[in-house]
Amino acid sequence: AACVEFMAITADNAHDLLLYADAKNCPLLKEAVMKFFVNNKAEALRIVSSNILPKSGSLLTDLLAVMTAEDQKYVQNEGKFDDSMKYKMMDVSSLRREASERGLDIDGSRETLIASLENESGKKRKRGEAE
Repeated sequence: AACVEFMAITADNAHDLLLYADAKNCPLLKEAVMKFFVNNKAEALRIVSSNILPKSGSLLTDLLAVMTAEDQKYVQNEGKFDDSMKYKMMDVSSLRREASERGLDIDGSRETLIASLENESGKKRKRGEAE
């Protein structure tokens, strides 16, 4: 966490930092680089279009989710919040806060946190239907 605060993310190092963060499971660094891309969309487009990023579906999906989240905080599905999409648009800090509030484990990757929160939401829905 301290490393992310003092690291300068630039157009020259952003793609390397993103690949490193993904390979070493550093969610805060990954999130910081993705926020750089959100604020520098032209640079993100250059990196994606020039195939600097590997054909990694999850990494590209994460990047697009973060970029979408800046434009639309919550996706509504027929007037109801879609928890799955909501979690996918949240940053790691928000996911950890949500997990903590629900008494869930806050350690792990972004994907692990999302799965845990989705699982808990599914259990709550089933309990509500059973009552």
